[in-house]
Amino acid sequence: MIKKFLRYIFNLTHVFGTVVVFLMMYLLGLVVVNLDFLNVFSEVLEDYNATDVIFSKSSNLRLEPAADTNIVIVNIGKLDRADIAQQIMILNKYKPRVIGIDSFFGKLREPEQDSLLAMAFAQTQNLVLITKVMNPADRPDGVTVWDSLRTSNPKFHVHADRHGFANTISTGDSQFETWRDVSPKELRTNGEYEYCFAAEVMELYDPERAAKFKARTNQYEIINYRGNLDKFTVLDVDDVLEEKFEGSLVKDKIIVMCYLGESYTQTVWDDDKYYTPMNEKQAGRTTPDMYGGVGHANILSMMLHDDYIDPLPAWTDWFFAILFCYINVVMFHSIHFSPTWDIWYGIITKVIQLSEVIFLVYIGLLFFAQYNIKLDLTTTIAVVLLCGDILEIYFSLFLTLFEKARNRILRKSIFGE
Repeated sequence: MIKKFLRYIFNLTHVFGTVVVFLMMYLLGLVVVNLDFLNVFSEVLEDYNATDVIFSKSSNLRLEPAADTNIVIVNIGKLDRADIAQQIMILNKYKPRVIGIDSFFGKLREPEQDSLLAMAFAQTQNLVLITKVMNPADRPDGVTVWDSLRTSNPKFHVHADRHGFANTISTGDSQFETWRDVSPKELRTNGEYEYCFAAEVMELYDPERAAKFKARTNQYEIINYRGNLDKFTVLDVDDVLEEKFEGSLVKDKIIVMCYLGESYTQTVWDDDKYYTPMNEKQAGRTTPDMYGGVGHANILSMMLHDDYIDPLPAWTDWFFAILFCYINVVMFHSIHFSPTWDIWYGIITKVIQLSEVIFLVYIGLLFFAQYNIKLDLTTTIAVVLLCGDILEIYFSLFLTLFEKARNRILRKSIFGE
């Protein structure tokens, strides 16, 4: 009985059926790539990720993260350089551990203001300024290298204890893409690595945690968002200039100075604002929901709490895709050729497929929310959604043609036709 069951499960009909599903999916993929009107839908779907729902305020799949009081975000608004210098000198009085400034100071402007800012930088212990890696090129081995580095003017840049790139690299650089991950480091043509801004800030705050982050082997780290401005200590422009804060809020803390609008309580669409998985609207678009400096604060918080998300290798998606496809081939083959259930093939297979998709999405969300493991089951879900219709063609067309060909060969060998 067991041998008969195993022979039924593992046979060439089911193997070929699995091969046909993947072959048809490959051909469908070629059609999508070459049809412009389908590319529009493809691009929209590419920027949607089911795990984004985990970060939604309405999600009950993960515990609400506590606020991170180790990081203070300071709004520089549209202050001139003299006022930014004044902010820095006031903050320095309360001895923060490190100050990172998410803003470029490129061209020289009024000498008096530039001198005040340079003086404030010179008096700051543990100052980190941003850079931007420029002009990428792909080497023959597939590694991307960058041939130049944008920095603030040397008058200011010389006072930085460390510097790191602030561009988002993988996603989020476009005005309409979602910022989900961060590249820890990028290779320059001179053979040196430029690390991301948050990593260099952490290097001066907690070198051990910075080393742990830099030692990880992921090309891109998924940002485990703690939250928006509500999860950090935030000081507005006037809060600092008028010293309307307790010194204990700043002492020994990480200070991230950045642009949060003229006042951080305003809701506006600014240049340095991004879409993140925390956006109120997962499909479609509201306005961007997070300033760049707040994104960097989330990366810093992830490092501080060792709260990393680990993606499983890409082969796991293919393993589950092949496994679910083969299981479905066996089940759908039995249903299609059953004298009792064959007329219900369409309904039964759709119910099975829908149940499998719900199960896969749930498992993916559960692992992400509870265990910080990213299960990318995109291929598996695509296979599950398409296999029912593809197999109906396979059973009705290919197996029928194969049966006719086999009967013709038998007749010819027996009757000499």
